[in-house]
Amino acid sequence: MQPEQGIGRELGLGEAISKTFEVYRRDFSKYFVLFAVVGVIVQVVTTLAQQAFVLPTPPVNPTPQQYSSWFPALFAALFLLIAVIFIVNIVFSTIAEGSAIKLASEQITKGQANLGASIRFAVSRLLSI
Repeated sequence: MQPEQGIGRELGLGEAISKTFEVYRRDFSKYFVLFAVVGVIVQVVTTLAQQAFVLPTPPVNPTPQQYSSWFPALFAALFLLIAVIFIVNIVFSTIAEGSAIKLASEQITKGQANLGASIRFAVSRLLSI
């Protein structure tokens, strides 16, 4: 497969969209596997976090004092749960998006794309992002 030829003129919207889909269609399975694996990892970690940070249930027929002691426990567990899910989503989504961009870039410039090299590149740049 030959690398894409340089574009010597401004593309219309239809041409730009067509060329974009052409790049992604060539190696669709690589993009699909990349985002499917990231989706599975995020869902597994989310499920594990939900099981690890159990939200307390309110007491039956509570008094105001019981409610006031229940709310801090609820918010602490909820904060930890949301923080873990947020961090995992940010890290893995950034890796997936960076890898997809690197894959598309290699496809356009070199005519071939390596999924493993793209993931390693995105992970190596993760801290600078």
